[in-house]
Amino acid sequence: MIFDSTQNKMIVTKLEAILSLKNDAVVTVRNEKDIEWHDGNPASITDEQINIEQQRLQAIEDGR
Repeated sequence: MIFDSTQNKMIVTKLEAILSLKNDAVVTVRNEKDIEWHDGNPASITDEQINIEQQRLQAIEDGR
């Protein structure tokens, strides 16, 4: 997670969402938009799945 001082809260990253979907994914995420799969993305995780998981995790974080 990263701290967003403009919103004064922790923000869930795409990498965290990916690892939540597949905890052994071998991936690099640059600038929260460029995703490089080093394992070929064998689970075929889509951008939509990542975004949905990121929103789900963020809702959990915001509820703390």
